[in-house]
Amino acid sequence: MAKRGRSRSKWSKYRIVRGVRSLRSHVPKSKPYSKSNLKSMLARYGKVIVKPAHGSGGKGVMRVRSSSGGIEIRYKRNRKTYSSRSEANRYIRRKSKGKELLVQRYIRLARIGGRPFDLRVMVQRRKNSSKWKVTGKLAKVAGKGYIITNVQRSQGKVMGVKSALRASDLRRNSASRRRRILKEVDRVSRVGAKTLRRHYRYIHTVGMDIGVDRDGKVWMIEPNFKPSLSLFKKLNKKAYRNIVKYRK
Repeated sequence: MAKRGRSRSKWSKYRIVRGVRSLRSHVPKSKPYSKSNLKSMLARYGKVIVKPAHGSGGKGVMRVRSSSGGIEIRYKRNRKTYSSRSEANRYIRRKSKGKELLVQRYIRLARIGGRPFDLRVMVQRRKNSSKWKVTGKLAKVAGKGYIITNVQRSQGKVMGVKSALRASDLRRNSASRRRRILKEVDRVSRVGAKTLRRHYRYIHTVGMDIGVDRDGKVWMIEPNFKPSLSLFKKLNKKAYRNIVKYRK
């Protein structure tokens, strides 16, 4: 079994969950950032996310895409276009301030009023149990002009998951389809937490950032071992109390 000292970087967690057959198609392809990896990922997907390998809260996240004018980079609410990958790489390196980065396939998330959203899914187990349970879910909607869904950083908002899916631009947006999506969200989240626990034996709580694209496919964007509970406290005090209870 892995020891507590195993790296908690996003790259380490990615390799663990991507290695599970039932999760592989739900985990966006990622690579350590380099100029050559950026080139190959853009050639394959046309649009990618570049983000720090450590940290949380959407800090330092950029969207990079190939365009007719060169390479377009979206950072915060700004867009810059560079004529070459070398120029784009210099900008990315400058903004990252020497931090380790990942380049990840861009997922076109479903939107509400033109703004992308994803789900925060809390998965927990009691201290002497191996059974994982989904104890809370909410939707995080990006603020106007932002690509990130972190509510504080983008001045976005939180919503109930069912309300968010109902209000979204999801194709064939029916009640039965939304139920199937939520069932898959729970399955992917539980299997992800169970898989990670084999390598990080001490974890009891995982906050999964789960995306749903316009076609209704469920994506595990990334797992968080120390998720903030402030959004649950704001949106649903009953869910918040249930999550805190499981943490004890």
